[in-house]
Amino acid sequence: CSKVGVGVLEEGGNAVDAAIATLLCQGVVEPHFCGIGGGFFMTIYNKTSRTSTVIDARETAPQASTADMFVGNQKAVKGGLSVAIPGQLKGYSYAYKKYGGGVSWARLFEPAIHKARAGFYVSGELAAKLEQNKLSVMQQSTLCELYCNNDKSDVIKEGELVKNTKLADTLEKVKKNGHEVFYSSPMVDQFVHDINKHGGIVGKEDFVDYTVIERTTLHVPLTNTGLTLIVPPLPAGGPILSIIMRVMDSYKITPKLFASNKALHWHRVVESFKHAFGYRTRFGDPNFNPGVNHLVSNLLSEKGILNITSKIFDNQTFPDPAYYGAMVNKGNLTESSTSHLSVLSPSGDAVSVTSTINYHFGSFVMSPTTGVLFNNEMNDFNTQGKKNVYNLINNIGANKVEPGKRPQSSMSPCVLVDSTTHQVVYIFGAAGGKRIPTAVAISLIRLLYFGTNDFDDAIQLPRLHHRLIPDVLMYE
Repeated sequence: CSKVGVGVLEEGGNAVDAAIATLLCQGVVEPHFCGIGGGFFMTIYNKTSRTSTVIDARETAPQASTADMFVGNQKAVKGGLSVAIPGQLKGYSYAYKKYGGGVSWARLFEPAIHKARAGFYVSGELAAKLEQNKLSVMQQSTLCELYCNNDKSDVIKEGELVKNTKLADTLEKVKKNGHEVFYSSPMVDQFVHDINKHGGIVGKEDFVDYTVIERTTLHVPLTNTGLTLIVPPLPAGGPILSIIMRVMDSYKITPKLFASNKALHWHRVVESFKHAFGYRTRFGDPNFNPGVNHLVSNLLSEKGILNITSKIFDNQTFPDPAYYGAMVNKGNLTESSTSHLSVLSPSGDAVSVTSTINYHFGSFVMSPTTGVLFNNEMNDFNTQGKKNVYNLINNIGANKVEPGKRPQSSMSPCVLVDSTTHQVVYIFGAAGGKRIPTAVAISLIRLLYFGTNDFDDAIQLPRLHHRLIPDVLMYE
C-alpha cells in the first residue's frame, strides 16, 4: 500500500492525501489491524508555517453505555457490546477538507476499491492472525464467508486470493457521496442492526453525533539533542512517550557514555518506562477529565522530570506500583492491534498516523451487507472491580466508561524536528498496543543517545518492554 501513497504524491497530492489513500488501502488488505470500522490519531506538521496539529478520530462510547456494563462479563472483548462508534471516515474527511485536497476525494478511494473488488493475496501476517483467531473467525458466518476455505473447515492460508466486494461497494458510495453516507441512513441503520444483532447497544444518533476533534500537539524539547518531539496529547499515548524521552534526555547520554556502561543505561530506560506507565493510570479523555492535561504539563516540566529522575536509583527497583506514580492496579493488559504510517512530502511536510480496530479483527462483528469490520475499542476503558488477564483488580479512574467518551490509547504518532531549522528529522510511530510508546522510545533512544547510526537497526534490533503492571520485563 505504500505505493498507493507514493502515487498520490506524484500526482500532486500532499502528505495528508497520501496518508488517507494508504490507510484506505491498508484497511482492505490488513483487516486484522485497521479499517473504516475503527479510528485513528493523525499528527500533521507543516514545514512552511512551522505549525502542527492532531486529528483525533478516536472511537467513542455509545450513548447507552454505563460504567458498570462490563462488570462480571467479558463482553468488552468480542461481540456487539465491545463496539465503539468508529471515527475513521469522518476523520479522513475532516483531514482532507482542512489539510489535504491536492487530488480529488475520489482519487483517494480508487486503489482501495480496486483491491477490495479485484482481490488481494493473503499476506503471511494476515494468515498467521487468521490461524491464531481461527475459532472466532469460523464462528462468525460473515467473517468466515471471506476468510474460510470453500467447505468452511479451516481459515484460508498465505497466498490465497480474497475479494471483499461488499466493502468495495461501501467504499464506492463514500467515494461518490462523501463520508456523510456512512453516518446517515440507510447505511447507518444497517450498522445499528448488524451491531445490535450481536449484543450491541448503538443507536443511529451515535453515528450522526460523532465528532472529530482537532487537538493541540505537545511540543517536547529534547534539549541535549537539539530536537523537538511533536506528539498527540491525551487521550493518545503521546504523553507516555514524552515522559520517557524527557527522562532519558536529562541523563545527557552520549554514545561513549553508553558504551562505558550499557547495563546501567538500559536499566534507566526500563525505569523510565515504569514511571511513564505508572502515571498512565491517572490519564483519560481530557474532555471528561479536564485536570489530566494539567497533570501532563506538570509531569513534563523541569520540576516534574527532576522528580521522576530523583526516584530512579542505579542499583535498585521497587515492587510497589504506587512508587512509580500509579494510582491503582488498573488497566487492560491484552495487546491491541494497530497499523502505523509515516509520510514525508517533497515540500517537507510530515504526517504520522496510527490507526486501529483494537484487537486483531476487532469485535469480530462484520456487517454482512457492507463488509465493514467493527472495532472492539470499548475494551480500552476500565471497569470497576473487573480483573484483567493478570488477575489484578481494575479501578475505573479517569478511564471509566461514559457515554460519548473516548477510551485511553497508547497510539503515539510523532514527528521530530530540528529545534533551530524546524526541518523534519524523523517521523515515528508503531503498532502493538501498549508496547507502542516503549517501541518508539527505544528506537529514538538508540538513534539519539546510544550511537546507533543505521535507522533500520534502531527499529529492528531487539527491544525491551515494561509496563509496570505486572512487574515483568519483556525482551526479544
